[in-house]
Formats: sequence, structure tokens, C-alpha cells
Amino acid sequence: HEEVHKEVGALRKEFEQEKQVRQSVEQQVFRLQQAIYSNTEIDRMLETVQRRCEERADIAREASERVSESCNRALLASKRELEHRIEAALSSMQTGQPSEALDQQPQVSSDEAMQLTHDLDRKLGTVLVDVDQRLENVQGEIESAFERALQSAVCHADEGLGKLTE
Repeated sequence: HEEVHKEVGALRKEFEQEKQVRQSVEQQVFRLQQAIYSNTEIDRMLETVQRRCEERADIAREASERVSESCNRALLASKRELEHRIEAALSSMQTGQPSEALDQQPQVSSDEAMQLTHDLDRKLGTVLVDVDQRLENVQGEIESAFERALQSAVCHADEGLGKLTE
């Protein structure tokens, strides 16, 4: 009878050990599932941040193109007007008569034309520098937002890994 008691006691100990091992394995599986869920969540967040950064870069690129096109149109219009004035002045000098364009426009000397050209170049240069600065600012903002998102994702992944290894 005592042998049976010993055997039953030994079986109960073995059963309790197996129960503890099973509970430990279940806890580890649960932690692993949480870590996998966290990694999936991090991947989704990274994709969202990357998509937003790409959208902002596209918006900045489109705005830059619009500003550039506008500047080019303004430059072309100024260039055409200046060429027209020069041609009108040359034409009137050759014929000795004031042309219609010169009658409509105030007379411009060559010094004034050079000054006007210089002023147009300076103003266009200022506009282009301003556009470049705005693009650099937008690019810097995009890069810093992306860096912050990556750092956050790495911290989140490290936390998940730390929980998993515990």
C-alpha cells in the first residue's frame, strides 16, 4: 500500500512539474505573440510614415515646379518685352523715325536698358534663392520627421524585444 502511495506521490510531482512547464511555455508563446504583433504594428507605422513623407515630398516637388514655371514665364515675358524695346529702338534708329512702340513706351537709353536687365536678373535671382531655401526647409522637415519616426519605431522594437527576452 505504501508503494502505491509513493508511486502516486511521484506521479503527482511529475504531473505538477509538467503543469508548470506547460504554463511556462504558454506564457512564452503569449509573449512571443505580443512581440510579433508589436513588430507588425511597427511595420505598419513605418509604412504610414514613409507614405506620408513621400506625399509631402511630392507636394513640395509640385510646388517647386509651379514656382519654377511661374518664374520662367515671368522671365520670358520680361525678356520678350526687353527684346521688343531693343528691336523698336534699333528700327527707329535705322529709319530715323520714332516707331509706334517707342511712342507708346517712354524712351529708354542703353544705360537704362542695362540697368533694367540687371534689376530683372537680380530680382529673378532673389526669387530663385527664396525658392531654393523653401525647398531646403521642406526637405529638412521631411528628413527630421522621418528620422523621428524611425527612432520611435526602433525604440518600440527594442521595448518589444526586451519584453520578449524577459
